[in-house]
Amino acid sequence: MKIQFFEDSAVRGLHPLILLRPAFDLMCGAATLRSRLTTPQKPFGAKIRPELQESFFVEGLGQSWGGQEYWDNGPTTYVNARWIPDAPADAEMDENSALYIDDIPVCFKIDSPKLIFNDFENIADAVIPLARKCKRMDASGVLLEYPWDIIDRNARQIELDFEHGVGQSDKLMSLGSTRNFEVIGSLDQLRLAATAQINPYVVFDTTDGPITVADGAVIDSFTKIEGPAYIGREARLYRALIHGGTTIGPVCRVGGEIEAAVFHGYANKYHEGFFGHGYVCPWVNLGALTTNSDLRNDYGNVRVPLEGHSIDSGQKKVGTFIADHSKTALCSLFNTGTSVGAMSLVVPGAGLLPKHIPSFSRVWNGKVDDGLDLDAAIETARIAMSRRGVELLPASEELLRTVHEQTRPERQRAIDRASR
Repeated sequence: MKIQFFEDSAVRGLHPLILLRPAFDLMCGAATLRSRLTTPQKPFGAKIRPELQESFFVEGLGQSWGGQEYWDNGPTTYVNARWIPDAPADAEMDENSALYIDDIPVCFKIDSPKLIFNDFENIADAVIPLARKCKRMDASGVLLEYPWDIIDRNARQIELDFEHGVGQSDKLMSLGSTRNFEVIGSLDQLRLAATAQINPYVVFDTTDGPITVADGAVIDSFTKIEGPAYIGREARLYRALIHGGTTIGPVCRVGGEIEAAVFHGYANKYHEGFFGHGYVCPWVNLGALTTNSDLRNDYGNVRVPLEGHSIDSGQKKVGTFIADHSKTALCSLFNTGTSVGAMSLVVPGAGLLPKHIPSFSRVWNGKVDDGLDLDAAIETARIAMSRRGVELLPASEELLRTVHEQTRPERQRAIDRASR
């Protein structure tokens, strides 16, 4: 199956999580949309925002997509980057068929499309007329609109991924009677990779949902994990309390209390502190006792400032969304419904932090300012990544500089508000 992902203009509603990645690389459940539908052996294409093209494809972050001749011959399946299907097989269909959610085509298959997307804003204009000509069917899953949609979906997606074997090891650990950890609930709802290390006095509670621990993960003593939960490849949990609906992505280091949250991968929260109903992107470091609120005192709907514009989430429990490379100092306290952009530095003052912290800004004594040194921040990112054996590639550095310029107006508006 040849797959061509496409981002429509509505992808901007997923700010700030998509600043440095296509929407199909957001984590939900045990995997991203891309890893559900493709493998390293299968070429795929992607029509994504122009600033992402070089870092995603040229530097090897994406797979080879075979050239135009590959796409001009034979049927191609087009997939909306914001779609989270119930199962990978749901994207398989006959030619001239289209799957819809709320009158929006999320996946369709046509022969020899020869589509040319010259303008990001007009991708939907090119796709929708072709999809309208296909046999219409209802799609499974959800179409993401805002960051909190990922959190709302995550628990159910973990359950579905467990059912379909997504994100699981080929070789599982025996759960015989000689195990040195405790299981509350059904053993059938627990799958531990044979290469995972489970230290004594760990508790797995599958009463409310399944738990998966992937290859090479290490679960330290006195950790409790409540399902549904997914612990990714080479993640490490330090005396953590993990509540249901949580995904800890690959190579994360996590301690403290986590509830209904997604740690995308390569994120650090080693110390105590609560994080709930939010999303943490790669290379974020949360200092000791960093904590967020995810529920208003009056139980009202939470509003979230996306690109500085306050949006009613329609939900009672919404936490904090933190983009790549941002860092918090110890005792940082985030308010309900906070948005933190990419490569921001948060140094708290007294009380709660601002709900809108734009990309490449600094919070100093509780106020947003422009004191961040971009070159120094990029060098710090280079060092942090090297500690996990990852190189900051030239195209990725260029993307950071491009996004720095793109987010300048948002940043200036926030600084102006803080100075009043």
